[in-house]
Amino acid sequence: MQKRTSYLTTLLNSYGPPQTPEGAVVSAVSRCCICLIGKAVWRCQDCLDNVACCVLCFRKRHDCLPFHNVQRWNGRFWAKGCLWQVGVKIHTGHGGRRCPSRPENTGAIGGDSIYATPTTDIVQHIANLRKTTPRSIVSQLCKALDDSLPTTPEDEDLLNFVGNVAGMTALELMSSGLSAVKVAEKLAAEEQAHGDRTEAVLETLHSTPGGTEGLNTDIPLSEEGLTDDIWEDEVLDDELAGTLPRMFPRAPSTDAAGNTFLTVVHSNGFHHVPVVWCCCTNTEPRDIQLLNLRLYPASYKEVKTVFTFDCLDNQRMENLECKTSIYQFHQKLRRLTYPAFPQSAPNRLLEFRRVSRQWRNLKYRKWFGHWNEEQPGRAEMALFCPACPQPGVNLPSDWREDKQTSEYVALINN
Repeated sequence: MQKRTSYLTTLLNSYGPPQTPEGAVVSAVSRCCICLIGKAVWRCQDCLDNVACCVLCFRKRHDCLPFHNVQRWNGRFWAKGCLWQVGVKIHTGHGGRRCPSRPENTGAIGGDSIYATPTTDIVQHIANLRKTTPRSIVSQLCKALDDSLPTTPEDEDLLNFVGNVAGMTALELMSSGLSAVKVAEKLAAEEQAHGDRTEAVLETLHSTPGGTEGLNTDIPLSEEGLTDDIWEDEVLDDELAGTLPRMFPRAPSTDAAGNTFLTVVHSNGFHHVPVVWCCCTNTEPRDIQLLNLRLYPASYKEVKTVFTFDCLDNQRMENLECKTSIYQFHQKLRRLTYPAFPQSAPNRLLEFRRVSRQWRNLKYRKWFGHWNEEQPGRAEMALFCPACPQPGVNLPSDWREDKQTSEYVALINN
């Protein structure tokens, strides 16, 4: 009882607007807690540090974490967001790093920097001269430029120092860094608009007399009558999905660079992330590239859906300990994706059933050492049961002469 109020206040504060780097809640959008330049409108629900960041810093933090659930501040509340909106992509063939053979990466050193490169060098140089950190310099510059009152002597000294070293005003220096953030925010808005147009076309098709409006996709489908030649990529499941409310982001079929989107089934729900394939000369097949990233493809012909290894292991453990069926686990993932509209989440039940069987068979082969194409013999992939009667293991040597072991004989003969 004595802690209830403080606990509830802390919980409610997490639903409020973004906070400043000092922790003070403000009504207007605050600056990014990392670069102190961009607008802090993005935060992650799966990261331990869920402070708000700008679009560039948020992308940099999640380049190797593309399956986190994120939110975006829309001015009134934290709305559901997606990492593809900030530019996060899956890069194959090089352990998650960018392919050096692609034209856009030729001559590139690495990922995107927080600021424009000249701005980064200048701020670092100023920080070295004043024997402080670049973050402290940026924070002081932002405070001096945002202060509507006459600046303090310390602020005037810093602004004059920046002008002498950089050969430009402090406002020009900060504007050059802010331009990179604005470009990223514009690209994110364009990607969202493209997704909205794609969804609008699908909704128009659903509303036509020959559309699929009103279909119930929650009923578990039977696999009877399916052949091995039918793959999930041939099923136009997007046309069977429920209408997604306008408050949720809509992933387009391709991003601005023409990279196709993958539907990723993770243990925390469904995700849509664009994939940038490796284009080296001696690259491996695309399904093998995905397996190297711990992503199991639902098809090896034209991959559109993948399951993370964590999701497949989680489903196997829940089936073992909680007796959860694949249908129930699949419904839980749809509920985690859109809690109030689970019918609007992708329906990958058929693919999940097939992939789970393949995954279990691969696990058995790994455990029992069947690496090659040979077919295992009878009981070669059976787990040892210490409770079953086995001669030489848990039965005495004279068990056949013992009349009290007749029930053992019957079990063995059966």
